[in-house]
Amino acid sequence: MQTHVRMHNHLHMQSPSVSNGHPLRWRKSSASNPNGNCVELAEIADRHVAMRNSRYPTGPVVVSSRAAVGAFVRGARNGEFDDLTRDAAERDADPR
Repeated sequence: MQTHVRMHNHLHMQSPSVSNGHPLRWRKSSASNPNGNCVELAEIADRHVAMRNSRYPTGPVVVSSRAAVGAFVRGARNGEFDDLTRDAAERDADPR
């Protein structure tokens, strides 16, 4: 099996707690699972956004530009990732 690695323009870092001397304000969607396992976002310096799994608050963080996060959010709003949230039976019945 061959694995392809694609270069990407974001920085992986251990969970930052402070940006420019101020604590990060992590936010998640009001539609998030109350048991955790959600994506949280926080604004950091230089117009970047940090993203982490709420289940692992001290775990790794992905940092990306506001433009990249905005493109992802717009794609999610437009349904571009809906197939990833459905189980196999639902996908087979409606392969959109």
